[in-house]
Amino acid sequence: GYVSLPSGLQEVANKLNVTLFPNPASDMITVSTDVNSDGYKMVISDISGKLVSINELSGQRTTIGLSNLSNGTYIYRIADKTGNILKQDRFNVVK
Repeated sequence: GYVSLPSGLQEVANKLNVTLFPNPASDMITVSTDVNSDGYKMVISDISGKLVSINELSGQRTTIGLSNLSNGTYIYRIADKTGNILKQDRFNVVK
């Protein structure tokens, strides 16, 4: 199911236009946005919901190392400066 965001947040989420690549990834992922994401956070959890890392985003492109992650599917959430979730999706790690 989809979670609907309040209209103001939906506008921010639409402008953010998050792209995560490569997927599947082995040693790092790059998070690309259409706007400056300074102060935003990317929270990564494993498929069971266990928090594995919290990463600060900066500018329009942030690279995140995955050396501490094992093979599997992970869920990422992008949160704005006040903690509102703007994007949630999955990526796979294959080493």
